[in-house]
Amino acid sequence: AEGVYCAALPEQGIGIALKADDGEVRAAQAILAGLIHRFLPMNVFLIAGEASGDIHAARLMRAMKELDPSVLFSGVGGPAMEAEGLHSLIPVSQLNVVGFAEIVRNYHRLRRLLTLTCNAVERIKPDVVVPVDFPGFNTRVSAFARSRNIPVMWYIAPQLWAWGKGRAASFS
Repeated sequence: AEGVYCAALPEQGIGIALKADDGEVRAAQAILAGLIHRFLPMNVFLIAGEASGDIHAARLMRAMKELDPSVLFSGVGGPAMEAEGLHSLIPVSQLNVVGFAEIVRNYHRLRRLLTLTCNAVERIKPDVVVPVDFPGFNTRVSAFARSRNIPVMWYIAPQLWAWGKGRAASFS
C-alpha cells in the first residue's frame, strides 16, 4: 500500500518522510544508518584495569587517531589513556587489587564499578568495546556488551595458559 511513510532513526534525531511501501521504508532506514556511521565519529569504549594495560591501550589510541582523528574514546583507563583523549569513568587505581584476600575485601566496591561500567556501555552504545587484559573484570563487561550486540575486540587478551584451555572460547 502506497502512502506517506516516515523512515527514522530516533536515537540519532534523523528522519525523512517519503512516499513508499514498507520495504522501501526499511531500505531507507538502512541507508540512513549507513550514512550516520559514515559521518559520525567512531566511538570506542576501552577498558584497561592496570598500569601496563593503560600504556598499551594509549599506544593503540594514538595509532587509531592517526588513522581517524575524529575517533572518540570512553571507558576505563589511567593517565596515559587520558592523555590520548579517553574520558575515563573510573580511575584505574580503583580497580587495582592483587590477591584473593584483597578481591574479597573489595568485592562490593568492584561489583559497583562493574555495574557502573556496564551501565555506561549501555548508555554510550559504542561502536566497539576493546578490553585490554584484566580478565576478571573485562570478561564480564565483554559478555554484557555482546548481549547488547556491541562488538568486542580484545587487545592483549588474557594469558590463556594461566586461565586454562576451556576459557579460550570466551575470548573469541
